[in-house]
Amino acid sequence: MSVSVCIDIGGTDIKFGVVMDCKVIKSMFYPTPKEKDGFEELILSKTRELIVFCEKEYPRHKIKHIGIACPGPADYKKGIIKETPNIIFARNYNLVKLVSIFKYPIKMDNDGNCFTLANAIMNKDWQNQNLLGIVIGTGIGGGFCSNGILYRGLGNACEIGHLRYNDENDYEEQYHKIVEKYTKELNVESLAGIANLCRKKNDQAIVAFKEIGKHIGLLCREIVLTYDPGIIVIGGKVSLSWSFIKKDLQDTLKEKKGIIYHLPQIARNTIPHANLIGASLLNGA
Repeated sequence: MSVSVCIDIGGTDIKFGVVMDCKVIKSMFYPTPKEKDGFEELILSKTRELIVFCEKEYPRHKIKHIGIACPGPADYKKGIIKETPNIIFARNYNLVKLVSIFKYPIKMDNDGNCFTLANAIMNKDWQNQNLLGIVIGTGIGGGFCSNGILYRGLGNACEIGHLRYNDENDYEEQYHKIVEKYTKELNVESLAGIANLCRKKNDQAIVAFKEIGKHIGLLCREIVLTYDPGIIVIGGKVSLSWSFIKKDLQDTLKEKKGIIYHLPQIARNTIPHANLIGASLLNGA
């Protein structure tokens, strides 16, 4: 059996886990520190804790690698995060150098790539397909996998949140504008608050999710015209409200398809800790 210690770095929290044969056997998460020193201390202390756990509980299984799912774009070969709007101090930050003190092989990739890889490998019906993953949370990221192999380009591939929505915003910025508008109008703190009101049949909350669904549908159209995947899998916080966005997303894609003759399957992520599992499956960038 193969064991990996994996780290999933997000704008709001950092997840740590031990993955054995695509199953997360131990996990924990903490808020993402706002300062560099706290960030480094958290990464090192929790990684060390999981390594000790593996050595104690699974002494017969050698740790294959430390897998890292990180914000992008980045230089994945060198392990340097280039840009990360949600973790300002981590720009041009060498994450692999930090973790290399543990003397294990390190595999690092974009969190969207890790998410996509997990979905492409874990679902047997999707293993031989062109699959594009969308992760919508603090930002909008993505990954593209063809027949179980990631396409990375030169490091900028599938930064789909930064496709232009209009002259003022990209899709990520516009998505946050929509969420901020309705959280303010409904006097709630987050998308989860809007979802709670939607479950109570609040008319304005229902309108909010219709707008979000349409916006993601427009993004999916851009994706189909660019990558033409057979499957689009949507994860992140917005996927927790899948039933509220699914119809408007799909209707928008159908209405706006234009020259699109073959629409992809649109699915919701059903894999817990997909980013951690994807990080365990990395074979190198």
